[in-house]
Amino acid sequence: MNVVLTGASSGIGRATALAFARQGASPILASRDREHLREVAHACTEAGGAASIIPTDVTDAAAVQVLADVAVSRLGHVDVWVNNVGVGAIGLFDETPLEAHRRVIEANLLGHMHGAYAILPHFKSRGSGTLINMISLGGWVPAPYAAA
Repeated sequence: MNVVLTGASSGIGRATALAFARQGASPILASRDREHLREVAHACTEAGGAASIIPTDVTDAAAVQVLADVAVSRLGHVDVWVNNVGVGAIGLFDETPLEAHRRVIEANLLGHMHGAYAILPHFKSRGSGTLINMISLGGWVPAPYAAA
């Protein structure tokens, strides 16, 4: 199975990468953190999958398109694309810099949209593919000090 996973350097992304690797997948791992991606790729190899990394900032639509293009080129096709990036801004709304709120929206919303725009044409041309958009509970349930 050919998998691309954003937000793969830690947390749920790391756990998801390892789960795919244990099933024999060789996922392409993406996040901004090259060093942590290397660690996750190594762990995936130990778990049975030969993961590779492509450092990517999902807030940059062009960078996400490059990720999709390189993944298709390397793998021949993509079966599963997982948008998993999630960041937060914690604090009193008016004391949290607007830029922090903007980053949450750019990463958690637009980042997922960039991924969908990048991979859906490939899925359509193949006639198959699975797009998974991960979201934290914070996307559904309001929490104090987490307005964004």
